[in-house]
Amino acid sequence: MRHPDLLSDCLVDSDLDAVHRAKLRRRKAIIISLAAQAILLSLLLLTPIFAPASLPARYTIMPIPPYGGGGRRAPERPATNSPQSAHPTGVSVHLPTAYPLHPSVRPSTDGDNDAPPDIGVGVPGGCDACCCDGGIPGGWAVNSAPQPPVRRPPAAPPKPVVVNPGVQAAKLIYRIDPVYPDLARRIHLQGVVELHAIIGTDGRVKELQVWTGNPILTQPASEAVRQWRYQPTLLNGQPVEVQTVVTVKFVLQ
Repeated sequence: MRHPDLLSDCLVDSDLDAVHRAKLRRRKAIIISLAAQAILLSLLLLTPIFAPASLPARYTIMPIPPYGGGGRRAPERPATNSPQSAHPTGVSVHLPTAYPLHPSVRPSTDGDNDAPPDIGVGVPGGCDACCCDGGIPGGWAVNSAPQPPVRRPPAAPPKPVVVNPGVQAAKLIYRIDPVYPDLARRIHLQGVVELHAIIGTDGRVKELQVWTGNPILTQPASEAVRQWRYQPTLLNGQPVEVQTVVTVKFVLQ
């Protein structure tokens, strides 16, 4: 007869001690792996700090020290009264000593009309060092083209003065009554026509525009008002144009 515990060592999954030992081994392996990775990462981060590498010579930059000011002054060159200075190549260059604000032509006083005029700064009768344009110091002023006169735009005519219709009606000196249309008499049409008028400085009606009114009555009213005359309106003693409203009433007798 076999022993009942003979096959107990073969059943590993059912052994609680074996399972517990396996868990402990996995935990130890994870802890050791994490510790090794942390040590390796620390070495990678600390190595450049304690052992910095040197850059190649072409990447080495020498910083410029800040300027502290002071120092020795440059030696002053002796001032010379001669307007000519020696060029390094041996060519003599003419340098003007001063420039006027406005170069002008100086008239000749010796009576010689053949000699060219003395032009401000530069060589008399000639061109300056490099440029001969009018308006530039040392350039030709006699050959500069005259500037065209500045043309000012014409002044805009003054606007007509707005006058009250009652005030303007008091200045009426010549009036013609409009002709009552036959059609309006037959249909017993009455009404009021209002016209916007611009009266000139001589008192005559210059412009006329219908504002309100029956079309049958507006034409005879316009023809009559165009012949009216007013006293000129004065502003500061000067006659001015006037804009006002003229009212014409059509009433059957």
